[in-house]
Amino acid sequence: MRAGGAVVVEAEGRAFDAANLTPGEVPLHSGDWVIVHSGFVLGTLSEAEALDALAIRAAEPAPPRGRPHAVPALDPREARS
Repeated sequence: MRAGGAVVVEAEGRAFDAANLTPGEVPLHSGDWVIVHSGFVLGTLSEAEALDALAIRAAEPAPPRGRPHAVPALDPREARS
């Protein structure tokens, strides 16, 4: 853990700082599995949950390089049930 609640996270062979925003700022330890989004640690996972999530991510096709991953927007009139 670094000053100010930052932690060092390793993903895909890269290490980077992330802010610990877990509920109650759960203490994090070396080897913990965490959910990171946009540089923020949002929660922790068990190893089994983390391995399941990585397997799902590996099975999904990657978006084309150079293009943002997006989903089509719904017309609000069509979303009504």
